[in-house]
Amino acid sequence: MNQLNSSNLLIEAENLNLENYGIQTFSGASNGQLISLLNGKDSGTASTQFTGASGYYDILIGYYDEIDGKSLLQFKVNDETKDQWRADQQLDPQGFVATSKNFTDRLIRGISLKNGDTLTIKGFQDQQEYGRIDFMKLIPSEDIIIEAEKLELENYELQNFSVASNRQVVSLSNGKNNGSASTEFIGFAGSYNIIVGYYDEIDGESLFQFKVNDHIKDEWKADQQLDPQGFTPTSKNFTERLIQGISLKPGDILEIEGFRDQQEYARFDFIKIIPSQQIIIEGKENSNIIQGDENKSDTLDYSQLKNGIIGNLSTGEVIKPLYGISNGSKIMPLGDSITAGTGKYPVFGGYRIQLWNNFLTDNLTVDFVGSMSNGPDQIDKNHEGHGGWKINQINDLINEGILNTYQPQTILLMIGTNDILKTDNSVNQMVADLDKLINDITEKSPNCQLLIGSIAPISPSGRDPEKIGRISPYNANIQELVADKFNQGKKIAFVDIGGTLSEDDLSDGVHPNRKGYDKMGDLWYDSLVKKDNLFSIENITGTSFNDTLIGNNSANIITGGQGDDLLTGGEGADVFAYEKIGENFDTITDFTSGQDHLSFSTSGFRGGLVAGINLTTSISLTGVFVRGDSPTAIGSSANFLYNTNTGILSFDVDGNGTTIAKPIVYLEGAPLLNANDIMIV
Repeated sequence: MNQLNSSNLLIEAENLNLENYGIQTFSGASNGQLISLLNGKDSGTASTQFTGASGYYDILIGYYDEIDGKSLLQFKVNDETKDQWRADQQLDPQGFVATSKNFTDRLIRGISLKNGDTLTIKGFQDQQEYGRIDFMKLIPSEDIIIEAEKLELENYELQNFSVASNRQVVSLSNGKNNGSASTEFIGFAGSYNIIVGYYDEIDGESLFQFKVNDHIKDEWKADQQLDPQGFTPTSKNFTERLIQGISLKPGDILEIEGFRDQQEYARFDFIKIIPSQQIIIEGKENSNIIQGDENKSDTLDYSQLKNGIIGNLSTGEVIKPLYGISNGSKIMPLGDSITAGTGKYPVFGGYRIQLWNNFLTDNLTVDFVGSMSNGPDQIDKNHEGHGGWKINQINDLINEGILNTYQPQTILLMIGTNDILKTDNSVNQMVADLDKLINDITEKSPNCQLLIGSIAPISPSGRDPEKIGRISPYNANIQELVADKFNQGKKIAFVDIGGTLSEDDLSDGVHPNRKGYDKMGDLWYDSLVKKDNLFSIENITGTSFNDTLIGNNSANIITGGQGDDLLTGGEGADVFAYEKIGENFDTITDFTSGQDHLSFSTSGFRGGLVAGINLTTSISLTGVFVRGDSPTAIGSSANFLYNTNTGILSFDVDGNGTTIAKPIVYLEGAPLLNANDIMIV
């Protein structure tokens, strides 16, 4: 059996023991090869034996998430499933095989391994997706210890002392009053506790500073006088400094700066980086089930998404509207009688009924637009569905200026059924007509998101088989055409509406029945709005857009980001965190003085703020809190100004200097706010 030991933490999939898997060549893969389930095999395994040091490891599996199925992948230790997931992210619209765009990875944290354990990846084929895997990587998750002598030194030098870890320390060089020792952090993003091992000698009181990206996170003096005879490093004057809750990400620069005092040369031995109980989980665009660690504090971070979210820790649900869908967004349902909901057995409103109800369920307000109107009173009846119309007729409508009239932000287009039934046009001609229609729409409304659905099946009973035979190739060509337009930079996406329907979903062999329309409404909605279901998530970070974030009854950390956010903490002792000043202006609906806190980052707000140093109510170099019905800044350092009449908290970086105070947050109801309700971190 192939073996994986602690000196070989990356193993290529092709080097695993394979059952029902075969090796394929792909230039984009690590080492130029990947593994894929063999033809005709529903499942297979790739395994290895672990022969490294026992401990906790994070497992990273690189795999390909293709477009033509939703393969199930499992990671097992000694045949016990530790994690399983579906390759269902749809990362590359044309990714029917492995591509650079549909490569992704799965991180499985905190797996306990011992020598001799068998590690297995099991893949299950789904449709034409063959569970393709590139590599497995094991990352030790124990504490990280960096010896001081391994850091990049400036004005520091190595000295040998038998009492030191690894028998060496670093000390300021002769004649140097200060120096630095730094390294780049290459671990996973998260919250860490930092321990600095140093020597507190008797012949002075050296100053130490710990910095991340040149921002001071902690500073202290070596002034404990631990060993009366300790003029150099001894076992008695060795001590440690604990710095808690430091947020780190790959690429951050960690630095210790030491300052000599008298004959004490700011000697230190090591840095220890310990993952704290807080775990940061990156929120993705597609719908996911996100499971936190019940015994740790988990932060779900959506800061990389390109649209605002509605995140509710109380209900365990995050709603992620795509394409800028937000309250009041204009959506144009565009097409033929299937869009209108008419036909021999009409369902007036068609798929728009279920689509509208889904928006209502998730508290999203949208505006259906168009020149036509029908459907039940509880929905927005407007649409642009025309019974009997073909592709060219819709194109004529576009050229007559319908988009300029209604200014939709999103168009849901489904067209081509009447071209099948009422013309002898070839598939190539239909695709050419659709190509022209797409070009006209995207040229006239380049910022509008166009979603194109495949057409529904048609019952062959009593109909020309040649006509019915055009449906499948037409739908396949739609998908290819959309992918081509997307690659040209057009705002366009394909939705396989027709692929979800069968003849049982039709009322007259052409038009859907109510069940069919409901399926269509759900699929259109799923293409517009994604959802995450959360379990054991305590904290949430929003996007750079307008978010609604809601906590639960526990203590939550809620970080809105750079949009104009609506924030609600819930009943627990919550922290509303602000990382930098921007153009955003938030609303907090339920702030309670003495229970909740506002947190501000020194690196993002500056003005003399020092982490861990409270604001004062009088002039101070490290930040001031002023409140009143017309608060005025004092001094020349950072001022937080709270208007007790309006409930608006503003920030002035230079006090009574030239910079104008910037409103940051509105506390609904103008509740009491004290200086000690504000934390500087």
